Amino acid sequence: GVSKTKFAPNTSMTRGMLVTVLYRLAKADDTETSTFVDVDKNAYYSIPIAWASKNGIVKGIGDNKFEPDRSITREELATIIVRYLNQFEIELEDSMIVSTFVDEQEIASYAKENVKIMQRKGLMTGKNNNQFDPKGFATRAEVATLLMRIKK
Repeated sequence: GVSKTKFAPNTSMTRGMLVTVLYRLAKADDTETSTFVDVDKNAYYSIPIAWASKNGIVKGIGDNKFEPDRSITREELATIIVRYLNQFEIELEDSMIVSTFVDEQEIASYAKENVKIMQRKGLMTGKNNNQFDPKGFATRAEVATLLMRIKK
């Protein structure tokens, strides 16, 4: 949560939060801090970001930056989760037929295949009117739901 008593389900998930959740989910115990220039070495997400980078789960945004406090987009979420699944060899059965989203042309080229994988595995679906909303931000509730689907 965001405190001992609050979860803030409708708040956007940040990039640092997501990587921290994945680090904990993996039961990682790394201790190296991040070398991204915009990640404070003392921040709660510094070690998880270093771990995720070392394991090829995240690559940053360029210029040795990560933007840990920026809300994560749906296309970034799809890409990071697919890399996480691949890194830990988590196999999930296909459960849905891949359909074309009306805003598919807005999905960044690096994320297109990852979005299809997430859709095929039933981990991410579209929003109203068959939109994926690739540049839209993922909420903490959406990420929690996605992770619960992986755990089944």
